[in-house]
Amino acid sequence: MLDCHSLYKICAKMCAALKNDGVPFGGINMIFAGDFAQLPPSMNGKPLYAHDVGRVIHRTHAHATQKASIGKAVWHQFTTVVILRENMRQRSQTPEDAKLRTALENLRYRACTDEDIKLIQSRVAGPGKERPKLNQPRFRNVSVITSWNSYRDKINELGCERRSIPETNLDQKLIAATCPRDSGKTR
Repeated sequence: MLDCHSLYKICAKMCAALKNDGVPFGGINMIFAGDFAQLPPSMNGKPLYAHDVGRVIHRTHAHATQKASIGKAVWHQFTTVVILRENMRQRSQTPEDAKLRTALENLRYRACTDEDIKLIQSRVAGPGKERPKLNQPRFRNVSVITSWNSYRDKINELGCERRSIPETNLDQKLIAATCPRDSGKTR
């Protein structure tokens, strides 16, 4: 997600490069593509949809606040928005794929149903009879979402090793990676 200050910097650099600071982006037409349900910007930048940018007088960091306000004002000068509603990557799908797609779309907009939550929870790997195990063959080449960087690093490391060691050894290592001693930690 682009933040207000970054949009200001892009606009200012283009104006300087084109020696035309009388119009946004030096008079060049701009196209921005993105996801309106995306997470907010990282590094504490104010999102373009922030309600407090440009409305409050700040005495500290005034220069940075002014730049963010200008960035938001530039954003409000865009006149055309195209919202794509159909996911073209998942056009052919099984009924199970359709349920997962619907659950993930509802999750994007914080509108999950009880059925969506049950489906997503059924995909959580870990200890327990009913939980999927990442060492099963069906999980060999799938994306894995984890909230711990150390788990991600280990999963990536094991994925690289898989190309060079027998898979029977990998299964034992993968179980160790997904069931660490600190699994009682909460985040």
